[in-house]
Amino acid sequence: MHEVCSAQSAVTSRHSPLCLSLAGWRRTLLHAADVALDPDTAHPELYLSEDRRSVRRGPSRQRVPDNPERFDCHPCVLGQESFTSGKHYWEVEVENVMVWTVGVCRDSVQRKGQALLVPENGFWTLEMFGNQYRALSSPDRILPLKERLGRVGVFLDYEAGDVSFYNMRDRSHIYTCPRSAFSGPLRPFFRLGSDDSPLFICPAFTGAYGITVPEEDGLILHRAKTHNRPQDQCPGVRET
Repeated sequence: MHEVCSAQSAVTSRHSPLCLSLAGWRRTLLHAADVALDPDTAHPELYLSEDRRSVRRGPSRQRVPDNPERFDCHPCVLGQESFTSGKHYWEVEVENVMVWTVGVCRDSVQRKGQALLVPENGFWTLEMFGNQYRALSSPDRILPLKERLGRVGVFLDYEAGDVSFYNMRDRSHIYTCPRSAFSGPLRPFFRLGSDDSPLFICPAFTGAYGITVPEEDGLILHRAKTHNRPQDQCPGVRET
């Protein structure tokens, strides 16, 4: 699965930057985040691969140090990288995983004990549970997707306070979280609720000018409560 993920990402790389045309994003590039998992944050039931690009849930807890950074209740792990500015993007392979959550969280979130994974607590996430897709919020929002997700793109615009999710198999929009005023470092967030299959993070492929994306039909980017300006349009990106 990891090799398939890498190969498919490589095929979509054309060394052409992703130009964002919607008002509020400004005409700029997204930076492909080369996300690796942070073992010091991993719940004891989560087993990371040697390259820290994949994680699976095991049948029992490992003997690991109970350091302050580690999640001890939810089966979660964070990305090693943190973001305090800019526009960033990464892809996650979730095919064959029955229960998962991906997104972004504050570096300062509660790691010990139970905590609701909602924006009020510093989590902006998309979840698959019980054959349903949900945006975790108060209350949760059920997302009536027509097809099962195989690869999810997570898009973060720090200054605009936006976190969005896309189906990277057909480049369709899944959900954009309500805008938030970010402060402090944000990190990639992953939760693995089932032990049926690993979750994989796709490696970043960057060209001379930044992130590369599939050219076929472009990528539809969604922003909440913004107005489109025709003069900001650029090839390869379509608006809705």
